[in-house]
Amino acid sequence: MSKMIGQKVKAIRQQKGLTLKELGDRTGLSTGFLSQFERGISTIAVDSLLDIAAAMDCDIYEILENVAPSLPEDKLILRSYQRRNTQLSDEHQIHTDLSAFPADKQMMFRQITLPPYPETAAPASYKHQGEEFIYVLEGILTLFINQKHFELYPGDTAHFSSEATHIWTNRTTKNVTFLIANYPNPFAEK
Repeated sequence: MSKMIGQKVKAIRQQKGLTLKELGDRTGLSTGFLSQFERGISTIAVDSLLDIAAAMDCDIYEILENVAPSLPEDKLILRSYQRRNTQLSDEHQIHTDLSAFPADKQMMFRQITLPPYPETAAPASYKHQGEEFIYVLEGILTLFINQKHFELYPGDTAHFSSEATHIWTNRTTKNVTFLIANYPNPFAEK
């Protein structure tokens, strides 16, 4: 998958008339690294990919569009290389579905990555029907539930009613990655 993303970045870069050096100067990434990434030799961090998108004046959607391999015929298993990355809601959340066919399931499982976004005020909270379970994989997740503030570290979990007002954010300089389970699945086919 990273090879396909690298090829997509190269195509957009060339379409915009940028050299590897110019892209490197705009992002702070070395020309050698960018070359390896475009050829699929090295992987890239989410925040660096966001920097590349900004430097090329394109949306992350444009880079990730149509780069995931097709989903398997079997609805039970989803291999790691078959996961689809989709940026949802805003530029500060990258969601990865963890089910092969989530639309026909009652529960929704996702991996969410929050690039560094050290805002000082809590973002607007929301609520909805159901319940949620969060498991932090890396970084420090700032979680607000009913206006209470929690810092969750790798291995920490939260399980709460989705009817409580809630929101999460990343106030650090590193990525935050966590798993989330929602019941009922808000995207399930009715």
